[in-house]
Formats: sequence, C-alpha cells, structure tokens
Amino acid sequence: MTFHEYAQLVAAVSGALLGILALGGRLVYKPLKKSLEVFIDQRLRPIEDTLLELKPNGGSSVADRIVRLEERQSGIGQRLDDVYDLVKVIAAKE
Repeated sequence: MTFHEYAQLVAAVSGALLGILALGGRLVYKPLKKSLEVFIDQRLRPIEDTLLELKPNGGSSVADRIVRLEERQSGIGQRLDDVYDLVKVIAAKE
C-alpha cells in the first residue's frame, strides 16, 4: 500500500468514527441528559418546597408559625409575671 492509500484509509476510518460518535451523541447523550434532568428535578423539588416553608410568607409557613408560638409564649410569660406580682401584693397585705 502506498502512502496515499493509507491516508485514504485513515480518512475513511476517522470519518466513520466521527459519524458514529455524532449519531451516538444524538441517540445516547440527549436521552441520558433528559432523564438526568428529570431525576435531579424530582430529587430537588422536595428540598425546594422545604426551603420555601422556612421563609415567612404571611401566615402559613413554618417560620410564621414559629413567630406566632414565640409571641404566644411571651404573652403567657407576661401573664404569669402579673399573677406573681399580684400574689406578692396579697401576701404583703397579710
């Protein structure tokens, strides 16, 4: 075989390999990419929903509920302090 024939053979094999790679990219890469996107989206959606619950939104988030509980607890503490002060006043009169 001459150099020219070897060059033609290398060019033909290289072209065939590039064609196979291009076709494989369409047949393998795109569906694989799509399925990975769906898989990642399914895994991240619950995390995103949980993170949204941690941000105040005007009433229904976990953060808003915690704020309401803290306010209620503070109010109960204030009422207990008032009752204690009243008991001290009554005890001092006796």
